[in-house]
Amino acid sequence: MGITLQFYSAGVDQMFDAVFDVDFEVLEKAQIPGRFADLSLHLTPDDLNYLSRELCVAAGLEPVGLRDYLDTDGEFVNEPDRGAFQVHPDWVSFVSQVDDAAVPDLVNKWFEAMRVEYGDAEIQVSEEAIAGVLDLVRVCKESRRVGSSVVHVWFA
Repeated sequence: MGITLQFYSAGVDQMFDAVFDVDFEVLEKAQIPGRFADLSLHLTPDDLNYLSRELCVAAGLEPVGLRDYLDTDGEFVNEPDRGAFQVHPDWVSFVSQVDDAAVPDLVNKWFEAMRVEYGDAEIQVSEEAIAGVLDLVRVCKESRRVGSSVVHVWFA
């Protein structure tokens, strides 16, 4: 089984407690359409940095990896097999501005960056990848609409 890479528009404390306590019931209840994105596509955490760079470019910004937008100054969970980090509101803001119709092209660019990085022509875009990124954009839009935080959660 690979790494679970998810994003939630939810209460930070609730998500941190659920990850710290490995409370999958709370996490499953938070998997609400429009407030949850699952990018567990046989990716590594570094692959989300490539996605973030493409999202930055789409927003007219300098390419920056996701890791630079994770809050490691405040509270967070970072255990050997799991973690939860609040995503900086600036990242949420520019991702929320991505047009849904632009997502397939953005995902193609993301996968091209991974093909180049890994020297693997077999890395192909999937419907699951497009759906995951579309969900991520929608999570960010919903977060901005309701004033909630976006929390990135991972499990090994």
